[in-house]
Amino acid sequence: MTDVERQRGRCSVAGHRESTCWEFRVELTAPGGQRRQVRRHTDGSGRRLATKADAVRAAAELVGVGPLDRSKVTLRRWLTTWLDEGCGGVDPNTVYGYRRAVGRIVRSPVADVPLSRLSRGHVETLVAWMATPGVREDGKPGGYARTTINSTVIALRAALGAALDRDPPLVPANVAAARPGRRRDALVRKVSSGVGPLWTQAHLQRFLDSSRVRGDIRLYAFYRSLFATGARVSEHLGLAWDGGVGADCRVLSYRQAWTAADQERALALANPGQVAGSGPRRSARRVKPEHVSFSEELKTPDSVRDVDVDSGTACALRELRESQRFVRGGQNVGLVFAQRDGRPYSYKTEAKRFDALCHAAGVPRIGFHGLRRTNATLLEEARVPTFVIERRLGHTSRSVTGRRYIDLTPAMRRVAVEALTRIIDGPLLDDLGGGLAGNVSGAVSS
Repeated sequence: MTDVERQRGRCSVAGHRESTCWEFRVELTAPGGQRRQVRRHTDGSGRRLATKADAVRAAAELVGVGPLDRSKVTLRRWLTTWLDEGCGGVDPNTVYGYRRAVGRIVRSPVADVPLSRLSRGHVETLVAWMATPGVREDGKPGGYARTTINSTVIALRAALGAALDRDPPLVPANVAAARPGRRRDALVRKVSSGVGPLWTQAHLQRFLDSSRVRGDIRLYAFYRSLFATGARVSEHLGLAWDGGVGADCRVLSYRQAWTAADQERALALANPGQVAGSGPRRSARRVKPEHVSFSEELKTPDSVRDVDVDSGTACALRELRESQRFVRGGQNVGLVFAQRDGRPYSYKTEAKRFDALCHAAGVPRIGFHGLRRTNATLLEEARVPTFVIERRLGHTSRSVTGRRYIDLTPAMRRVAVEALTRIIDGPLLDDLGGGLAGNVSGAVSS
């Protein structure tokens, strides 16, 4: 029996420990026999292995198989390898989310299915298992939420896409992707049964005017500015007064984010020796300023942006700043939205608070991302150009804004019908500058 393992760390050869040399180990132990290993720090030509990838390729050449044998590797093993390799070089917060999703997949009934036999039916089995009550690792009743199932399927799709890109490919097809001819996110939409609820203008105003929100300047400024900018909540939680907010509070500059990975790192530093999900619960109250670090690399390059806000939102931010200075005896504080002792907010805590505030205000629970999509939809309904909305949201492409964020509202449908009435039964559209009338007459004369 032969197996390939990669040594985690620098080469064990004394003269190479300070270099960038890596080594690999090949397990040659026969069943029931004495353990035997072969270690190598050079390839077949004697060239030193400078990277992990070099070590994996050299090991494959030695044992005469590809880096991973498709006929033997299971989904569990490939997901572990994919995580070890950094998930294709994505940002740390995405890796954090993928790692949590992989933790759910390896507990499922499909974890030990060989990649060569993986089918779309196994993905459906994973989805059904996650919806089954009693499978959550935190012991909570019921199955996983639809958003959690969605994110798990997305992570599986990314992992299988990486397996498909291997040379040679480890899978014949990405079974977690959409079927040919269907949208890429078709499977995810099938799980979620739609794109999720949005707020109308009436919902938004009812929420902001509710007693619990309007009576607390911290909540009012947070939710009003979060909607006004359409920012990702991680970006908004990382907003700082110094460099992040203009002097008159009319422009917000997003340069850093307080991501889930940042929060997990702060909890681990503040609670040494404690592991998430086992033993005593880790306390966020132990987090000190020295434990906090922010992600300066946002989700996309276009996420680094300046966003203008309305005068009412600017007034709420100025009131919040004065309130914070009063509480802290005139001292400036770092974060715009922070707890009374200056610690950053916890995403999970604020998400639960948002749900409770929605319930108290009598509006649908839409989550933070739903608030971002509501911003895009209501701006589109107000006939703001899509490219302006795209830049405000920090999207890299207008198609993402239109396809995933903007929903068709009754007001938009009415505008389309009224336009059709003018086009079919009305005069030539000279009121739009005469362009259409000129084009039509020119085409007829030619």
